[in-house]
Amino acid sequence: MSMDTLSGNSTILDDTFLDNKDAEEDVSIYKNTSNSTWSRIRMQILGIRHSGDFYYRVVTRTLGLLCVLLLTVILVMSVERSHLNSTFSNLTSERDLLKTNLKTLQEENNKVKSRNAYLEKHLQEGWTYFQSSLYYVSTEQKSWNEAREDCRKKGADLVIVNNRNEQEFLSDLQKEFWIGLTDHDGKWKWVDGRPLTDGFWDSGQPNSYGGNEDCVEIRPRKILTNWNDDLCSRSQLWSCEKKIP
Repeated sequence: MSMDTLSGNSTILDDTFLDNKDAEEDVSIYKNTSNSTWSRIRMQILGIRHSGDFYYRVVTRTLGLLCVLLLTVILVMSVERSHLNSTFSNLTSERDLLKTNLKTLQEENNKVKSRNAYLEKHLQEGWTYFQSSLYYVSTEQKSWNEAREDCRKKGADLVIVNNRNEQEFLSDLQKEFWIGLTDHDGKWKWVDGRPLTDGFWDSGQPNSYGGNEDCVEIRPRKILTNWNDDLCSRSQLWSCEKKIP
């Protein structure tokens, strides 16, 4: 075998070896490339999965916070509504009370107006006001029974002396007039049927002079004890009294 032949075979072997080596390197590169690509894909998939889990947790927590916030708002609104209902109820009660008070004040105002008009009318007619009553002293003279009839026509009656102040008021008029006190079978009674308890009799009175002095008059004296019994048929002035309605 010649040297050229050996040299040629050697060259072929070298080329074949080189080709095999390149192929192995290509396979290795392909494997490395494939492994790297799959690793990246796997990492991307894992990244997507992790990203999905993260967003899921964010959304879940956000929804949870929104639910808590919503419940808090509902609770606050419920408390506020209860407070508003209570306030409204109180305001309604106060309004009703004010209406009642206003109605009462209006009624009282009407009563005062009516009372003032009543007083003014009687004062113009010659009546005198004292201790929630009106008093009238006549300008003409009549018997006790006629005098009482006149008082009744005026919506009044002969005066009843209820206390010391009233006796002082009547005495200060300095007139002689009938009052609403008479003798019934030995018992002195007022025109309203009440029995006499305390009187302001003049000295020595009542004496029923002549046995038939059954009606009482006030004499014009400067002392409180100025009552006198007299004949009911005797004509003289009289005093009427009426309560203010």
